[in-house]
Amino acid sequence: MKTVKFLLLIIITLFFILVPFSFSQESKIYNILILNSYSSDYIWSENILKGINETLKTNNINSNLRIEYMDTKYNNSKEYYNLLFSLYKNKYKNVKFDAIISSDDNAFRFLLKNRESLFKNVPIFFCGLNSINSYDLKNEQNIYGLEEKFSLPNTLDIAFKSNSNINKIYLITDNTVSGNSTKYEFKRQAIKYNPNLKILFIKNNTIETLKNEVSIITDKNSIIIFAYYITDDFGNKYSISKSTKEITSIAKIPIYGLFSFNLSNGIIGGNLISGYSQGKRATEIMISYFKEDFVGKTQYLERDVISQNMFDYNMLIKYHINLNTLPKDSLIINKPNSFYEKNKKILIVGTSIIIFLILYIITLRFQINKKTKANIKIEKELLEHKRMNSLGILTVGISHEINTPLGNSITIATYLDKIADELKESYISKSLKKSDLLNTITLIKNSVNILVTNLNKISILVNSFKNIMVNSNINASKKFNIRQLIEETTYLFSEEISKYSHKVNIECNKNLIVIGERNHYKKIFENLISNSLQHGFKNSTNGIINISVFFENNELSIKYSDNGCGFESKENAFEPFYTTNRGSNVGLGLYSVYNIVNLLNGIITLDNNSIGTKFNITIPLTHNN
Repeated sequence: MKTVKFLLLIIITLFFILVPFSFSQESKIYNILILNSYSSDYIWSENILKGINETLKTNNINSNLRIEYMDTKYNNSKEYYNLLFSLYKNKYKNVKFDAIISSDDNAFRFLLKNRESLFKNVPIFFCGLNSINSYDLKNEQNIYGLEEKFSLPNTLDIAFKSNSNINKIYLITDNTVSGNSTKYEFKRQAIKYNPNLKILFIKNNTIETLKNEVSIITDKNSIIIFAYYITDDFGNKYSISKSTKEITSIAKIPIYGLFSFNLSNGIIGGNLISGYSQGKRATEIMISYFKEDFVGKTQYLERDVISQNMFDYNMLIKYHINLNTLPKDSLIINKPNSFYEKNKKILIVGTSIIIFLILYIITLRFQINKKTKANIKIEKELLEHKRMNSLGILTVGISHEINTPLGNSITIATYLDKIADELKESYISKSLKKSDLLNTITLIKNSVNILVTNLNKISILVNSFKNIMVNSNINASKKFNIRQLIEETTYLFSEEISKYSHKVNIECNKNLIVIGERNHYKKIFENLISNSLQHGFKNSTNGIINISVFFENNELSIKYSDNGCGFESKENAFEPFYTTNRGSNVGLGLYSVYNIVNLLNGIITLDNNSIGTKFNITIPLTHNN
């Protein structure tokens, strides 16, 4: 009864292993609105959008982006905002957004005022705000983002390294709401940095006035900080590139900046903030929200400065600024090529033969390594494919191997039943002779012997399959001394080894500790040694087994070899039921070793040659100490 239950358990287990199944889950597509305060041709907004897109792509976020440009640099009236409200209400009345990213103050202010009517309960992720403190967010929910915060002290540190006598700082910015906010923050940071510094705001009602003012500043102990100049006091608009170039071209003293979009327009550089970094960080915060990192938080506000030291090489040279005074992590644009880069062809020609040979050798070595890695990968994939095929063969083989002795057992049992009936009939009819009884007993005894032999075969098959199934699970890992384990396993075969004068050589550090399932490694060595004794040294004496275990290239390496007869068919060595000793072995030993090694994410290969058999096993360090 127990045997029947066990067979049923095996059949059920095989069913769940062999029936293919897969789960598919479509990635969520997020509807995201990007609301820009300014126009699409404003480089700051362009860089923010670039930061958003690249961060979404890098993090594999599937999204449906809707992008709106409010164009409030050119249109800032109440009537215009009402028109935008009506447009968005009609346009998105049937759209449910998962998130809104707002860039700069006008977009954020518009959302705070109208979110209940337009985008109720949609989380807002903002960037480019001049100051979070200027907003009353006490009653706001689902607000996350960062300030557009520049670091004047970092730029002043850089400027003072090239001129320690600086005592006066001029700021260039326009008189817009953003410009006035920049002036306030600039003055606050400058006074905190050094109260003795003189802070001046250059007269700038028109760009011509601004240019005239800049042209007459000649004090060598002064510097100019250029923020931006987009709108004059009469409403005239200027592109960032045009206004910056016109002003920097007539300056007689160094002009540093606050924003990266001015870098290629004539400023020296400095510790600059960029629209790209703002968009990138706001998107990272949004992704964290999607991952539920903000559970329990209705607001997340970042005030840290996100900036980078950036400089224009041409301006550094123009104002005689030593590159060695710049921070080591600085990005320098327009830097000319080095002497080597300029004369690369000449240098290559001058040392052509030697360099060519060296490069050729390096290239060959690289290609060989690349090929080797590719071959190892292919070999592992082929082995995995072969293992899966072997699993199917194992199932068929189990059925076939059990079917034969099981059929024989049934036949014998039927025969014994027939003999019992005949014996009973002879007894009842009183025709039973002593000689007939003795002959019948002999037949019964022989039949029982055959029956026991067949049932033992079935038992061996079931136990072998049971061992394979048990060995296909990794239990809790423990530390053990692998040298001791090999010696203990070898001792199990000591009687047979001694009887036939075989010898086992073990090369392994006595203190080598492995972390893993001890029984798995014991089964590996047990089956390999058994294979050598039963097949490699069959009908022979004085066999030699060599076992070498060591760590190499972050892997546990096991090299096992014997000087036996080798394999007739190397390709079939790891297949279930492959054996050259059919009478006493079912052929599952090496198949079990193969399964265990694969379970440990390792690789086993067979090097079959004329002087014996050699197994190479490597197991990744992830399973070992």
